[in-house]
Amino acid sequence: MKNSLLAFLLFFSVQSFSQEVERESWQSENFVKFDAQLRFQVLYPIQFGDYALSKAYDSNPGVGVNMSFLNIKNFKIGAGYNIEFYKVTDKQLMGNFNTANYSSVFGTVNYELKTAEKVSFYPNIGVGYAMLKQKAGSSNFGHQDGIEYRAGFITDYKFNKTVSLFFGANYIYSKYQINTAPEFEKFFGNSQKIQLSIGLQIE
Repeated sequence: MKNSLLAFLLFFSVQSFSQEVERESWQSENFVKFDAQLRFQVLYPIQFGDYALSKAYDSNPGVGVNMSFLNIKNFKIGAGYNIEFYKVTDKQLMGNFNTANYSSVFGTVNYELKTAEKVSFYPNIGVGYAMLKQKAGSSNFGHQDGIEYRAGFITDYKFNKTVSLFFGANYIYSKYQINTAPEFEKFFGNSQKIQLSIGLQIE
């Protein structure tokens, strides 16, 4: 009985010590921490594929803002908002529309790779809500709701601990809800693009 009690106490002590070491290790490595990075950017979308935004519109610069706010072992969790502007070039395809705005709200996961003292590289993936709004002058013709999937990278150059210049490129595939004939669903209900961005990052 005495030996059993000693064995139990020894086991309990080892377990407690092991848990304390793991807890201290987890805390010292900052496994999860708040790590804010705010980015303001100018965007340029390059549409391609057999879709309306590629065939019947010209792209114009847009703007965006995004923020990474949580760091989990160099995986940075964030969210963003973008808006892009398009002008109709093919009236036969688009009818009364003159312009379109594409906006999106999305979540992202970035992974930070240090490539030099002042340079970092961030591969990223994300998914979000997309809205395509068609316009003719000041008149709106409703909008199409959709979903977008994105994958790409950001690379930044740090001027100091607070401010960086960054450049990014993302592939984005979007799919919209649309009520039209089946043969036109893909043409008007999808788009894909390479989205280039440049801007300032504040930490």
